[in-house]
Amino acid sequence: KDLHQTLLQNQAGDFYLILWNDVDGTAPAAPGLFTINLKLAPKRVTIFDPLHSRIQTQETVSPGSSIPVTVADSTIVVKITP
Repeated sequence: KDLHQTLLQNQAGDFYLILWNDVDGTAPAAPGLFTINLKLAPKRVTIFDPLHSRIQTQETVSPGSSIPVTVADSTIVVKITP
C-alpha cells in the first residue's frame, strides 16, 4: 500500500518506471522486494538508484516478463527498453 509509481515514456520508446516506498518516520525503511509483471518480455531492463549512484545498479538483457526489484524509501528508476 505504500509503494508509489510513475510511468514515463521518451520519444525513443523507452519506458521509465519510477518507484518509491512512501513510509512514515524518520528512520530509513527496510527495503521491500516487489515484482514488475509485463505482458511481453522487454529487450533490456536497467535499474538506477539516483540517490546513491549516478551509474546503473543492475542491467538485464532479454529478461523475462517478471522483473524483481528492491525498493526502499528512496526513489529507484527502472528503464524498460521494449
